[in-house]
Order: sequence, then structure tokens, then C-alpha cells
Amino acid sequence: MKIIFCWQWHNNLDVIVRFDEGIGEILRMFAQDGHEVWVTTWGGPSEGIDQGVQFKLFPYNPTFQDWAQWVVEQHPDVVLSWGSMDHKIVPAIRKLDAAIPTAMFLAGGGVEHSYRDFHDLFFVETNFHVEALAKYGKPSVKAIGVMTDVLTPNPEQPKLFDVFLPASFTVNKRYSLFCDVVEAGPFRGVSVGPTNDEGCLIECQKVFVPTFEYVSR
Repeated sequence: MKIIFCWQWHNNLDVIVRFDEGIGEILRMFAQDGHEVWVTTWGGPSEGIDQGVQFKLFPYNPTFQDWAQWVVEQHPDVVLSWGSMDHKIVPAIRKLDAAIPTAMFLAGGGVEHSYRDFHDLFFVETNFHVEALAKYGKPSVKAIGVMTDVLTPNPEQPKLFDVFLPASFTVNKRYSLFCDVVEAGPFRGVSVGPTNDEGCLIECQKVFVPTFEYVSR
């Protein structure tokens, strides 16, 4: 089976190679089982291969046409994607070839969007999204996974913090709620992730929560 994973984001090749979300581990498992697996994203041009997974990074193009055209020309058995419902890459692909099966890992947000109908199946994290998609007749599977060989508690490691929020610094990650909990606890808190909203960093600073960009698992 030929699987192409489309990640509508700006990435460096090192981020794609390590891809240490649960989805990245699943793609590596598919490759180990003999499937042809590609990860495509913005950030190129560059290509590579790691642990059997092939990578192709495209220069940013807001029309999506070169990226979508490349995907269609590969004749994939399925296109996977990850993000919010307003992401445009899968609609661009399906407009070129409506017969390509698609499945989306829904990262969150609302489902009331016209792009919803370009996806055949959704993998979601909450019962809320299962129920919301069902109202529109869209099938979904509740699937939450972590890389258990990396994200394993170590009882011998001293704990420096009481609470930890590993998430990009964006309003939808509920940083205001996290900081309220830290302050009310009171707890020693820490947070890591890419900075997209300076306001979230300021909220953390007000309650003395140290913040970091990307860090290793």
C-alpha cells in the first residue's frame, strides 16, 4: 500500500525525521511492515528517508497546486493528514482526483466547515468530536496514542515540577486555564512548545511558569 501523509505546516527536515508524535511512530510501523510511506510538508525543497519513511518538503505556495499535483501523480492508496478542519491540502488534492481515499487526524477545533466533506474518515481524540461529526454523517474513530518506548515514566527520576503542559503556545491550548490552576494550587509548573501567541507566554510569566521551545522527549 502507498501511504502519503500531508502535513500542512512549515517544517525543517530535522523535525520531519524525528516526528516524535504518535502519528510519526505509526507511519514508521507502516514502513517496517513493507508499505511505501511518504511524509510531505512545507519547508523545502528537500527530500530524505529515515527508518523507511520517505520525506518530501515543498517550498511554501499558498495555492497548494504543486504539492497537490505531486500527490495525485504518485497514485496513493490513501492520503492521511493532520490538522484542523480548515486545512486546504486535502481539498486541493480531492479537487484534482476525487477518487483518492482520505483520512484526517483531527487536531481539534470545530467541524462546521465546508472542507469536512473532502475527508472520508476522521481519527479524533474526544467523544465530543465523535458526536459532532456524526451529526454530519461523517465516520470517525477515537484514537489517542503515545510513543510508549519514549514517553515512559521513570520512578527513579526526581520530579522538578508538579504540572506540565506540552503544547504550542496558542489560545486554543487553554493556557489561561493552565495558569489559573498553577496559581491556585499552588503548583510548580512548566510548559514547552512552539511560540505562536506571545500572550500565552506572558500569562505563564505572571505565575512564574518557565517556558521552553521544542525540547526532546
